[in-house]
Amino acid sequence: MNTAATPYGFDLQSGSIHDKIASRNLANGSDTDAETLEQLANHEDFYVRRAVATHFNTPVTALTKLGHDVEEQIRFYLAANPHTPVEALEKLAFDESGDVRSQVAGNANTPVKVLEELAADSYTETLRQLVENAMTPAKFLQKSLIKCWILLKKKYYRVWKFRFYGEFR
Repeated sequence: MNTAATPYGFDLQSGSIHDKIASRNLANGSDTDAETLEQLANHEDFYVRRAVATHFNTPVTALTKLGHDVEEQIRFYLAANPHTPVEALEKLAFDESGDVRSQVAGNANTPVKVLEELAADSYTETLRQLVENAMTPAKFLQKSLIKCWILLKKKYYRVWKFRFYGEFR
């Protein structure tokens, strides 16, 4: 997740604090129109773009654009948004971040072919979200559960060995 951005980390040279607060309030407003959200998707402020990525009224073009955002957390929230277009979910399914992929696996609008590909993921949270997704076909559930069990077994075996031997081997 993004550790550099904080709600209090304003850059005074890139605009006034009042403009950023106004933009954040606008991006979070339930009555903000799609055209405004489209413009706010290009905003320099992380928190504005994150709010746009989660907003129910954000147009498909803005959501697709946010799929290319450099900030992992924006892609994370976008992948969880039920309004995110299928094309963006397909791209996010191959994101470098396991956290982003896990949100794609948990999104009810993710196509079955993408869920099938995510069933081969090695990130435990992705597999957990896949199992919890009501849209995941039963034939992928067994494969995901077995893989998740193997990954967890390996992880906890290493922890047990560390406790027993005092070092990882």
